[in-house]
Amino acid sequence: MWKAAEDANRTSARREDVLLLFTDPTPFKSEIFLSVTGVVPGEDNVTISGSYVSKVFDGPYNAIPKYIKEMDRYLSEKGKRSKRYYVHYAYCPKCARKYSHNHMVLFAEV
Repeated sequence: MWKAAEDANRTSARREDVLLLFTDPTPFKSEIFLSVTGVVPGEDNVTISGSYVSKVFDGPYNAIPKYIKEMDRYLSEKGKRSKRYYVHYAYCPKCARKYSHNHMVLFAEV
């Protein structure tokens, strides 16, 4: 995805500004979304819009189900319910070890 966006000159000026979102619509399917600055020819371009609540978590990758439950409780207290979740992993596994943190941002579409 990155190469296609880069070849089309549709990437952010700095890699630090790129948002990469992951979602698992079913137990057997994952989707990955890369932020770009415009349409990337020949690729499946989508626009994500809506209202979101986000929260940062710090822990192992396999704790995502726990974080989703925590977010569900938080949203319930606010009288809201999530339609869909996206996750942004702030660090790769190597960087998480280097910084001793594994930050993830959970986005709940409400």
